[in-house]
Amino acid sequence: MLRLVVAAIAALFAWALLATVSALAVAFAAASAVMLLLTLLIFVRADRPVRGGEALAGAPLPRLAEESVVWLAAQRRGLPAPAAQLADSMISKLDVLAPQLGRLDPRSPAAAAVRKLIAEEMPRLVDGWRTIPVSARRAPGADGRTPDDHLINGLQLIEAELGQASEQLGRGSIDEIQVFGRYLELKYD
Repeated sequence: MLRLVVAAIAALFAWALLATVSALAVAFAAASAVMLLLTLLIFVRADRPVRGGEALAGAPLPRLAEESVVWLAAQRRGLPAPAAQLADSMISKLDVLAPQLGRLDPRSPAAAAVRKLIAEEMPRLVDGWRTIPVSARRAPGADGRTPDDHLINGLQLIEAELGQASEQLGRGSIDEIQVFGRYLELKYD
């Protein structure tokens, strides 16, 4: 909205300047063209709206990691520095996890656990932290820890769990190839 207001003011100035040196109709047409051009540029260059954390729950499993990367990258800007570093690490782990999720059966318990971690618990942690007023985020609570500390601790746990999930899913692929290799040895040896 602010950009649109600035564009309208710029168009009015263009009209005022052109009205002093040309006919009013020509000045109005030129100012209208400037306003239309600026409005078009504003909408074309506007940031794509980021989907909320609740939209992650509806994402199909093969796209869940990619959607989570987009969501987490958008959340990263307002996080404290240690949490932003954890977000970067989580993004790289989600990138590794993405192809594994594409091969995973959506009805399996592993898929349910990963979906719960990525689509429910991670957004709940970050969104819950965001509801705390900025002035209270660094104030220690009854346990002596700040909401920032709780956020960082929670993100560390989620990051560790993403690493374990990736390892377990990778181990399943390794086991599968070993079993198939053994099958081939028995069949053709």
